[in-house]
Amino acid sequence: MKFKTCIFILCLFFFGCSTKTIEQPITDIPIEQVHVSVKPYSNPAMIFGSSARQFFQNVYRNNQYNNMLAFTASQTINKYGRETILSYYKINFKFDYVLGNLCNINTEYGVIILTYSNASIMATRRKVVIHCTIENDTVKVILEHLATSPFE
Repeated sequence: MKFKTCIFILCLFFFGCSTKTIEQPITDIPIEQVHVSVKPYSNPAMIFGSSARQFFQNVYRNNQYNNMLAFTASQTINKYGRETILSYYKINFKFDYVLGNLCNINTEYGVIILTYSNASIMATRRKVVIHCTIENDTVKVILEHLATSPFE
């Protein structure tokens, strides 16, 4: 009886500890790889770690009006003209207030609408809406009118 038990335990040990290798079948189906290019100015919520609003506001604060014109939508440039918009940015445009965090991103008819509901303008809580579009993989701001505060 002890002999059969010892053989049984040895068989369990030798055959139970072995691992089986299963070979995976090799398929000759070609796998297509899709290349997605991500451009740094194509996302309105993130441009090099900041939003389109922060980028546009920093360009405004540094008096880089030609860069502001470069990030203005072509429909706005066609509507008002380059010289008119450039002089508007230099003289009448006001964008030096705290907007807070981005609250909502909505898309309607190809226009991206960035909503900031916690803007602080002259110590008053306001909602600011910025209309953007993507042209040539770049986010560009749409100006609906050439008022002193175009986003209010």
